[in-house]
Amino acid sequence: MKTAVQGALSCTGVEVRIGAKTLLANASVELVPGRVTAILGPNGAGKSTLLSVLAGQREPTQGRATLDGRSLADHGMPTLALRRALMPQESAVAFDFTAQDIVALGRYPHRRAPTRDEDAIMAEAMALTDVTALAPRILNTLSGGEKARVHLARALAQLWHPRPDGASRWLLLDEPTAALDLAHQHSAMRLLRAWAARGVGVVAVLHDLNLARRYADEVVVLGAPEGLRQGATAEVLQPALIEAVWRMPCQPVTGADGVTQYLFG
Repeated sequence: MKTAVQGALSCTGVEVRIGAKTLLANASVELVPGRVTAILGPNGAGKSTLLSVLAGQREPTQGRATLDGRSLADHGMPTLALRRALMPQESAVAFDFTAQDIVALGRYPHRRAPTRDEDAIMAEAMALTDVTALAPRILNTLSGGEKARVHLARALAQLWHPRPDGASRWLLLDEPTAALDLAHQHSAMRLLRAWAARGVGVVAVLHDLNLARRYADEVVVLGAPEGLRQGATAEVLQPALIEAVWRMPCQPVTGADGVTQYLFG
């Protein structure tokens, strides 16, 4: 039997069905902290479903998701909230919360044992995502990209300090760059890489294969001919696989910086 890697976030044989519809089938992945993992695939492949299972937000119809080898359900939501932060694709807010109020929600799981630097955490998280000037603005008056950066700040604030017991921390993000302009896309991905370098596990659903190629250590591709493929980004994201999954011809081009990107069409 395979021994669970300490701090690993995994799922084995996961299937998610709603009625007669299968959203995700036979998905098995093992993720380790300190790496950026991109979940990729065409529309409807089950990317957001897989992320929600890994977050403990959705119970699979079959199979199990684990953290440290223990079922996510066994950890309990209050404990999970201290170790993983989720940035969903859509975060509707019914009340007139300001951007700063939203970021402060990231500290809610720590309310029973607040740190001395709670205010500084929020200020620094907002500075990292370039939303300091938006602090007093009502969230629902912001653009999509501004909202996304505010929610990223919230997720960072939630995981700001390493765990006293050394337990792994996880940032789980569903299309964090979708609403961002080009500069903020790269700024956000560089920020996520920096957090991975600090030992945080980063898992992001992405649509942009070039962002994944540049910033992700590994990828999980849904909709591959064999169903799911996980591995090092450069090894998995080869033209043959891309054409088989996305049905788009592509040409790899290596720039002066040594980074390979894809031209499509």
